[in-house]
Amino acid sequence: MSEEKFLKKVWEYLINRYREKSTVKIGGMLCERREFSPSIDNPESIFTHERGLRISSSGYYPSIEMYPSGRIEVWSPSIGDPSEIISFTCELDKIKYTVESIDDVWDMLSDKKNWRKLGKKYRKLVAWLRRGDKLAKRATEETGIKVIWFVPSRKESNRFFFVATFNGKDMSDDEKLKMIGKAIDALEEAWRQM
Repeated sequence: MSEEKFLKKVWEYLINRYREKSTVKIGGMLCERREFSPSIDNPESIFTHERGLRISSSGYYPSIEMYPSGRIEVWSPSIGDPSEIISFTCELDKIKYTVESIDDVWDMLSDKKNWRKLGKKYRKLVAWLRRGDKLAKRATEETGIKVIWFVPSRKESNRFFFVATFNGKDMSDDEKLKMIGKAIDALEEAWRQM
């Protein structure tokens, strides 16, 4: 099957999977997730970027990236903005903060080696980070698909995500589609528990 036909198949899979509206947890609050449809999340959301192809969607649904090497990444919906998470957990820990102090903490988050040091002062933040890491490991163990807890540096992104990856190089399109579905299942389970 050609790449274009496979992308269309993935798109149709997402439309069918998210045909109905549902409630989702975003930032600890329940929100109505609108129906996934071409009229809202349209096929212009399928595009080529410097490393491969991406099926992008609104913040309520997963995004999928496919690379020429055969690697496929499935990204969960966003889990939160680091500056908001840092400031919120500072308030829970009764820590005074400034924009600069938030930036300083954020600069340290993406390296897990810093979590122990940060945990002495920012207990709630580090507990939250470790929870994400634990949920990613559990999803990996339960599904066999590698799931990571993406903690962004300020240069990379302004959102936390779970990301599932697998190598689809020698797989048929049907096998890749099945793995994408399995990856989405794993990500949604971790995402719901966050």
